[in-house]
Amino acid sequence: MEKTQPTQPVNESKNTAENLKKKKNTIITVAVIIFVAIAGYIAWDAYKTKANEKSELALAQVNQDKLMAAPSDSVLLAQYLKVAKEGSIGGKTAALEAAVILYRDTAYADCIKALDKAGSLDSKIAEAGRLSLMGDCYVNLNKLDDGLKCYKKAVSAADKNPEIVPFMLIKEANIYRAQGKYADESKAYEEILKNYPEYANSHDVQKYAERAAAAAKQ
Repeated sequence: MEKTQPTQPVNESKNTAENLKKKKNTIITVAVIIFVAIAGYIAWDAYKTKANEKSELALAQVNQDKLMAAPSDSVLLAQYLKVAKEGSIGGKTAALEAAVILYRDTAYADCIKALDKAGSLDSKIAEAGRLSLMGDCYVNLNKLDDGLKCYKKAVSAADKNPEIVPFMLIKEANIYRAQGKYADESKAYEEILKNYPEYANSHDVQKYAERAAAAAKQ
């Protein structure tokens, strides 16, 4: 899986909403990579230990076939969705894997359903990733308020993780800017500057915080 750089703050333009639309089409984000890696680890661990749970064994078989036969995404999706119906940890992981494929296929509404099927995850990082991807789906469906709710939940789930929390706050800021809520945008950037200075310095957050503050005063 090819990694991409984290979403950066929206640049100034005549049409901020158009900028947001371009950025929201990124297929795999840092948060997605995080939870998919954990999901893969869970599946592989189930395979290694030969767990007796029906869903774990079924998922292990799908992942083994994926490595050996390289089936198409459509075949994998059908297999993952079938395992997801089994429930248990294997079913949760299969639902996450299905969600990633659905997101790649721009099937955002179905992706949300798969993420709902997975339910809350025990790992804080994985749960933040699940919520982040759900937020991305809502944004792509132009349901910005729902996307914002997911990003806020992801911030809470990430529990002050120095990479994930500011990444989510930038996503929040992008939505606020698209909505013309510059004061809220400014607060999101200020939180990054205050609590995550290292991240802020490496992502030029100060510049965007100043832009948002200036817009809020107009």
